[in-house]
Amino acid sequence: MKKQRATIGIWSLFLMIIFILIGPASAGTVQNYVSGNKAGTAFTLTPQGLAPIPSLSTTNGKAIVKFKALPLVKFKNAALSARSSSLSAVQSVQARFKSDVLALENNAQKNKGLRSLALNQVVKKTYKNVFNGAAVEVSRETLEKIKQLAYVEAVYPDQEVKAVLNESVPLIGADKVWNEFGLTGQGVKVAIVDTGIDYKHADFGAYTSFPNPKIVGGYDCINNDNDPMDDYGHGTHVAGIVAANGALKGVAPQASLMAFKVLNASGS
Repeated sequence: MKKQRATIGIWSLFLMIIFILIGPASAGTVQNYVSGNKAGTAFTLTPQGLAPIPSLSTTNGKAIVKFKALPLVKFKNAALSARSSSLSAVQSVQARFKSDVLALENNAQKNKGLRSLALNQVVKKTYKNVFNGAAVEVSRETLEKIKQLAYVEAVYPDQEVKAVLNESVPLIGADKVWNEFGLTGQGVKVAIVDTGIDYKHADFGAYTSFPNPKIVGGYDCINNDNDPMDDYGHGTHVAGIVAANGALKGVAPQASLMAFKVLNASGS
């Protein structure tokens, strides 16, 4: 019994340290985790976002253009007249940009002896809600000219990226705790008080029923029944961080889980 209490105490301290470490990291720590998104290219993530690149000469012609006019979200709590004006401003600058960029690109095409392009071949997508801008695919010559447009604030490379920090266990040293101390969560129960848990998930053993050897108990406090199946996803995500034991490993992969569903299908 003393050994079990000691083990639980160590795990409690360990999990507490994890949450302490995770908290500040999400509160503004500047990290460069995106250097592996493309070989030979590195971007520094700052509180302000990605800094505009000084030259677009090395890109493939795909870029995200940010306009100076504010996005609609900036006016969500404003008076109706202000919201209407902001929408008009966004629509106006986007219409102007479409006209300008199409003319610029087709001029570049003409100089190369190539046929003219349609608008949807040049402007791939526009954004207005939380970001006012557009995604384009144009020549490098046109990209340089876009940067000079008076209503353009910045031009960013539009490159394929990959999920980063998807394996955080080594980052906090949990794998060393497993290997050096033999502490994997075995014999420990962790209650997840959230949106429930998908107890059929492959990383929890792919069991077909509840309770099961991995998720040993719980309750649905929303629907007042004994089936705390997650219908939102957040609880399953949290449970995976704690004790997933499949292709993905949680911090304490051999710990048992209890699912208490206190948030509904909309996460409330």
